[in-house]
Amino acid sequence: MTNVFHEHFESTVKFAPTLRANDYSAENRYQAELNSIFHREWIYAAHQSQFPEKGSYLTFDIADKPLLLVRGQDDEIRAFYNICVHRGHILAEGSGKASHFTCPYHAWTYALDGRLRAARGVSDIDQLPKCHRSLVPVETHTKDGFVFVRLSPGDNSFTERYGSFFTELQEQLPELGRLRFAKRFTAEVNGNWKIMIENYLECYHCSPTHPALADLMRIREYRVRQSDFFLSTQAPAGRPDNIAYQYELREDSQKNFSGWWLWPNVTFNISRDSRTFWFFTCCPSLQRSRSGTATISL
Repeated sequence: MTNVFHEHFESTVKFAPTLRANDYSAENRYQAELNSIFHREWIYAAHQSQFPEKGSYLTFDIADKPLLLVRGQDDEIRAFYNICVHRGHILAEGSGKASHFTCPYHAWTYALDGRLRAARGVSDIDQLPKCHRSLVPVETHTKDGFVFVRLSPGDNSFTERYGSFFTELQEQLPELGRLRFAKRFTAEVNGNWKIMIENYLECYHCSPTHPALADLMRIREYRVRQSDFFLSTQAPAGRPDNIAYQYELREDSQKNFSGWWLWPNVTFNISRDSRTFWFFTCCPSLQRSRSGTATISL
């Protein structure tokens, strides 16, 4: 049984049914999830430190939607669909630094703010239809260095959804603003994206499957707390000479192993040494999902 805390009450969950098997394999269910969740909700995209200079950019997919994020000449981080508005060719790949973006198909060229700068054979760009004079923008929100995007405008603001989470995070990690992106590991998993999220949301499997992780904390005191749009997990830290890795206790060491899941597909986790913060994202797919684990540190 797991203790679940929601606002001011505590309940003991004796049995929680899972989704039906068909919910993990049906194409129509997956398409409904894309339309209702991933095309409408705030999705974590990158950390601000991944854009150290004007022109720093990276590409990022939300399922079938390719995106381009770039720091402009005004230092604002913007997001666009990574598609040339001329004939729909992918505009950029990977990450790097650029002064502009030129489509490899017909060489239409765009400024860092998405405006069309040049089109071969077109003497007056202003005569083109308005929809062909700039890349299609995507809504962004940056909070404490974390960049989120939303493909479709909605009623709920970012602060309404996740404001209390970032308050918790700032209280537990006061040096949050000093963190910088360190590295990223990406893997493909043969499974529906929901299985990966469900795996994170329970630690019933931790002791037999991740004994080293379980030894980092006092696993029998593991607790889950539920909020409207995020869920937090916490357990008191284990001994410094655990089987995962040894560390020295400092004045700023965390007292707990803490993690948060933000709806719908990103988790944030603070390590015991308090100087490393890592997060896990799950890119949706029906049968072959892509997961990314990134680390940012002081």
